[in-house]
Amino acid sequence: MTRNIQINQDGRELKSHGTYEFPFRIGYEKILQYENGRFNCHWHPQIEFTLILNGRMHYQAGSQLFSLKAGDCLFINANALHLGCAVPNTDCQYLAVTLHPSLFGEAGCAVQERYVQPILHFPSLTGVLLRDEQFNVLFQKIETLYREQPACYELSITALLLEVWKHLYQEIQSSIVEDLEQERSHALIKTILTFLHENYMRHITLDEIAAAAGLSKSACCHLFKRQMKETLITYLQRYRIDQSLSMLTQPGCNVTEAAMASGFSGPSYYAEIFRRQFGISPRDYIRMHRKQ
Repeated sequence: MTRNIQINQDGRELKSHGTYEFPFRIGYEKILQYENGRFNCHWHPQIEFTLILNGRMHYQAGSQLFSLKAGDCLFINANALHLGCAVPNTDCQYLAVTLHPSLFGEAGCAVQERYVQPILHFPSLTGVLLRDEQFNVLFQKIETLYREQPACYELSITALLLEVWKHLYQEIQSSIVEDLEQERSHALIKTILTFLHENYMRHITLDEIAAAAGLSKSACCHLFKRQMKETLITYLQRYRIDQSLSMLTQPGCNVTEAAMASGFSGPSYYAEIFRRQFGISPRDYIRMHRKQ
């Protein structure tokens, strides 16, 4: 059964990560469980660590690209845009460990002010590949506690997470410098994505997109390509196709209706982009899913 990450119009993931009482979660994931071997670009206020158990996958955090393999541990900062996709014909099993920064203490405490907030608000720090084996050792202990839930497991997990954070801080503290331009770029990308997600169902011009971000057309295109590693048009086409999938599986919906409702000018162009993305026609997709 295929999966998709559910997001709102500004790209924030809607799924909960743990509970209010204990804002921590481990997801046991396989990249090929996602539609087309890819989970969509999204963000969330939680910190995330991705641990590759076996296989390989490509990962993007902000403008940084990573090719991950078994044994790798990737830190993804809170509120950082990120996505993942499969290496062709290769599955990847991994743990997605998410935790809310509040787990490290209330706002204003020494731990937050000295060690947590400087990392969370370091604009260009969207992802870090952690190569030290100690991270894997610590997360193996954390995963065992999470799975078995012995007495006081929340305390034990929190203590180990503080140890993880200490090593993370020591590894990157020399890189924590002011980077206002990256922070501005990140905010602009979120503005652009919000505009696209709110207006994808109608005809959109580049003038409108650039105006929403307060940029010239050339600056807008250059920023998007630099940060997202794909053009505005490619992203918008793929997003429109992704939004149309649920319509195609509804009884009575035809290709023309799905195309027009997702912002395409007509069914022929929609079918062309659909085939380019999935390797099959929209009609084949409908037949395949209705048989299920």
